[in-house]
Parts: sequence; structure tokens; C-alpha cells
Amino acid sequence: MRVLLLCLLGLITASSDLALAQMKLPSKTAPGTTETRYFTAIDGLMEGNADAVLKETRQGKNVSAAVLDVCYPAEKGSDRKDRFVVNLAVNGQNLSGSTQSLNDKSPVTVKLVRKPTGDSFEFRGQITIGQAVTEVASSDNTDLSEREFQESQTTDDGITPAPKDFTEVSPESVGVRVKLDAALDFLKSLKGQAVEVGLSSLAITCDALRAGEQTINLTVDPEQAPALVAKAKATPGVVAAGWTTGSVEMDRTIRFAAADWLSGDKINRDKIASAISGVLSKTLAAKPSGASWNANTGKLKLTFKRPSQVYPALGLTETIEISALVSSDKPGASDRLMLWVSSPVVTTADEGPGPKLNLSEDSVGDEEGGEPPDDNGSIEALAKEFKASAGTPTSRPGSRPACRAHSSDPRERVKPCANIINRGLRDGPNTGHRHHLVAHLVDRRRHHDDQFGECASSFRGKLASSRADIVQLRCRLVDLGQSRLSGSHVCHA
Repeated sequence: MRVLLLCLLGLITASSDLALAQMKLPSKTAPGTTETRYFTAIDGLMEGNADAVLKETRQGKNVSAAVLDVCYPAEKGSDRKDRFVVNLAVNGQNLSGSTQSLNDKSPVTVKLVRKPTGDSFEFRGQITIGQAVTEVASSDNTDLSEREFQESQTTDDGITPAPKDFTEVSPESVGVRVKLDAALDFLKSLKGQAVEVGLSSLAITCDALRAGEQTINLTVDPEQAPALVAKAKATPGVVAAGWTTGSVEMDRTIRFAAADWLSGDKINRDKIASAISGVLSKTLAAKPSGASWNANTGKLKLTFKRPSQVYPALGLTETIEISALVSSDKPGASDRLMLWVSSPVVTTADEGPGPKLNLSEDSVGDEEGGEPPDDNGSIEALAKEFKASAGTPTSRPGSRPACRAHSSDPRERVKPCANIINRGLRDGPNTGHRHHLVAHLVDRRRHHDDQFGECASSFRGKLASSRADIVQLRCRLVDLGQSRLSGSHVCHA
């Protein structure tokens, strides 16, 4: 966990440098010039659960047109979103308009009073959706230029349609970006197929509603992934399909010649499972107790048992669970395979005869480390067994970057750390909700920043996306500890 915190510190420093490096003094807007400005946070709207964007067209200091775009929970506490976009009539400080929501077709009425207060703005009034009335009382709102707003909207779903190898993406992880009106048919086409759909990716976020597209995350047997990607690309409504980040980490991966581990043109899974089990039983000093391949994901689950040393006289048993994934080292034909093996997960139980002693696992806080159990050099032993070459994905050029921030380019210093954290937690629980929470926190925080005229506003716009990455990183680090992935070496020391 100390390594992760160092990675976070490096990311914060690099992100700040990136914002400063990109900041430029804005040119003064000429009087009477038409300009577009955006507000991306209106405090208290729908109990703080709404994602609002107010777009204003200004002629000098006067507003000539305004459009309010609000995305909100369709029902209180629900992950399902609805949205409305309303053109507002401008009458002095009064903004008003009516429309209906896009999904539920609920009638919407907006009545706002906009008041400049120094370098910020105040909004008061009401928004009515169906029978629900929301009082708006929001002060200290700052705006963004068109360029700043567009930069803050940039997103990357990480889909790589044709990766050169599986160093930046995982062989079992597929992403499909599909238009919203075609998403249901695409998902129905996956029923009965040997593929797992990431539950969090089913939630249609506010970003997806505005873009008209959502990204579905899939996990599939690596041998079937190329066919799935090709099929998805040919499906009506699919905008992009390819490989994304997943469970495979390069520092727990070896690369070796395929010839000795094939049966015809297929991977000899029985031989590989036997070899892995034989190596790990020695390094872990444990007896194999089970091995099974997941038909959907292609992952191998191995279990081992050994006497617990925590209190030998009680005769407790440790069960060690390890996952593994073997695939070609790149899409298409290759003469080399790659093998990823997870860190061991150890549980202790009383499996002796007679009455059992009930045990509870102690949780380890982030401050105390949370390192995984020692695998006693298992990766090195597997590399020897499989005759892995020196040019394994962990050491050859082009491998996934370590979490370091030594580049002279701030953007390059940010990218490796962000990619590493995203790889480790992309499919963590509540990913979609966490993403929405991060965006909401950033938007709500932006208007509290100190203001130094137009230059400060430009700086805030530049810093917004970097701050989002930092807050999201913090959220993901919390989940990292809770899901016991904190010791998976997501950052290199």
C-alpha cells in the first residue's frame, strides 16, 4: 500500500504540473462579441444528485440564449437516469422554459433567476418534473469557456481495436461501445453465449445519455475473444469494439514458447494446469485440492490446502486460491504464449473432525499495509518450469509502464499511473456509480476555488480533468483495499 500511496503522490504532482504547463492567459473578449459559456455545477439541485450543464450564449455581458441540460435519477435512490434538455427564454435576469424528459416523458418546467455576484453567479427558482418540485438556491457559480468545457468532457473508454500485443490490454477483456438505441438488441444477442457482462457497465450514465453511446465491458475466453470482437464490429449500432484493460498484470506474467504446450492448434489446458499445480504445490508447501477452468472467462481456478501455523495445536487448515490465465501473447497467430497467475488468497478454517471452531478473518486497514501472502517465488519458479524467455512482458520494451513520474512531459508523467490504477480496478464493484460520484464531486468543488479574474477561471478549467483523475484514484484505492487487491503489485516500486 505504501507503493500505491507513492504512486498517488506522483500522480498528484504530475497532474498539477500538467495543469500549470497548459495554462495560458486568455485573450480579452471584445465588447459586443458573441461568446458561449458553460456552468457545470448548480449546487443543491435535486438534493445534489443532478448532473446539470447550463449553456449560455452571451452578447457582451448580456445573455441572448440559454439551454439547460439536466441528468438525474429517474427515481430516488435509483441508478436509472432520465434527462431533459430545455431551451430557456431570456427576459432580463429571468430564465424560463418547458419541455418533457427524454426517457419517462415527464413534463418539465423551469423558472430561474440569474444574478451576477462579482466574478460569480447566483441562481434561484424552481424546477418541476411531473409533480416533483425542486427549489433552486445556488450561489458562487463560476463558468467555463467553450474550450475549457470541451476539454472537461473528453473521455477514454480504453478500447483498442487491434492491439499489437497484450501488454497494455488484457486478452480476456473486451469493450464494446454501442449506440443507446441498439444496446438492448446487442445485449440480448449475448444471451446463452460463453461470455460474462460487467454488471456496472449496464448502468447508463449521464455521460452515456449525452453521448448517445455506452460502453459494455465483457469478459471472455481469450481463444474466443477475436471472434467476439469481429462479431461485435459487424453488429448494427456498434461504434467500436476491441480489447481493454482487465485482470492481467505484467509483473505476474511470463511469456514462453507455445510449441510444447499445444494440442494441435489449441492450448493443452490439462498439461498447463498440471504443470502450474505441480510448481505451486512446492512453492506454497501445500497439497492441490482442486482445479477447474471457467468456460466463460477461460480462467483456471486452483485451490491448495496446508496446515495453518497460526496456532498449530488447533489443527486449522489454510485454503489457498489462485487464478491463472493462459493465452496467445497477441491477437491472431503467434508462436508464444503468456501466462498470468494471481496473488494467492488465503482463508483459514477448522476442517477437523467433530465440533468446529468458528473463525472470522481480521480486516487489514490501508494504513497497515495489506500486502498479499508471500507466494515464495512462485512466478520465478513458473518461469523456470515453462522455460520463459528473458524477454517476458514484464521486462521487454513496450511493456506496461511502471508507476513512476520521471518524464519531463507532465502529460506523460500522469498517463502511466492512471493506466496502472485503471487496469487493477476497472471491473471493481460500483465502478459506474463511483465514476458518477467523482464527476459530481469535481463539478461541485470547482465553484469553490479561489478566483483571480479571468486567468484563474482558465486555470480551473485546465485543472478540472486532472482533479477528477485524482479524486477517482482516491475512490479506487479505497476499493482496492476492501477487495484485497491492494497487494496485487499494481505499481512497480
